[in-house]
Amino acid sequence: MATGQAQIGLATDTAGSIRVPASYQGLWGLRTTHGLVPRQGLLPLAQTFDTIGWLTRDGETMQKVVDWCLSYDGSESTESVFGESGSDLPWSFAVPAEMLASVEPETREAFEALLGALGEGAEGPAVAETSVGDLDEYLAAFRAVQGAEAWRNNGAWLREHPGAVAPVVAERFRVASEVTAEAEFAGRATVEALRARLHDATSDTVLIMPTVPGPAPMRTHRGERVEAVRAATLRMTTPAAIGGMPAISVPLLTVRSGLGPAPVGVSLVSRPGTDIALVRLARRLARTAGQP
Repeated sequence: MATGQAQIGLATDTAGSIRVPASYQGLWGLRTTHGLVPRQGLLPLAQTFDTIGWLTRDGETMQKVVDWCLSYDGSESTESVFGESGSDLPWSFAVPAEMLASVEPETREAFEALLGALGEGAEGPAVAETSVGDLDEYLAAFRAVQGAEAWRNNGAWLREHPGAVAPVVAERFRVASEVTAEAEFAGRATVEALRARLHDATSDTVLIMPTVPGPAPMRTHRGERVEAVRAATLRMTTPAAIGGMPAISVPLLTVRSGLGPAPVGVSLVSRPGTDIALVRLARRLARTAGQP
């Protein structure tokens, strides 16, 4: 996609698998409202969070994709269930303080510079600070539910095919196999409470934050460094998954990396069913920031 070999990428996002590569590669990436796009035929990882979305190189193409795929008449997965899909969202944003505290210093600097530039113009959006709560609470609840479901979906096959996955993946499934019924039950209760909190936080605004803590890690990084980046990233991406909410990553930031300037996305998260409007809002934000 980033090399120009395709115009549109179809993908899945359980905990950030669209938004993270979009951020790392300077792409637009949309995670749709959970349940909005039918998942028949999809090999599940964790049904509570699995959703479908797209990656594109620009906002215009993303708009065409969602207009075509999400707004056709008679779709039981769009207007009849999520009637807000085409409604406009407010030109206002809220920055979760916990998210901003989790990013790398250069990412925070670039993000705050973006917000400052947006505020200088007469057409700039309203931006406020908000709180979504302890990100570790989101991650713990997500891991309990996702782990239990992932093992139920894949455990038998993994037992029958030892060595079929990389050691690091095998270790994650081993941990998933140890999630107890009690832990899953408690995790689901926490997910419901956190989902309600997020829906309340987006009732009249849209969350805005860096998509990930920083630029893509170097291919030479190994072991603890990679796992630390992965854990920090999941703390930022799992809230949208827990909320079942649409989230779009827009390539608006550039920070230094070991190989020179590197992209970092800015994520917008809105209430469920506002996917088409979210893309429109993201395009308006990009134009206001001077991006195509």
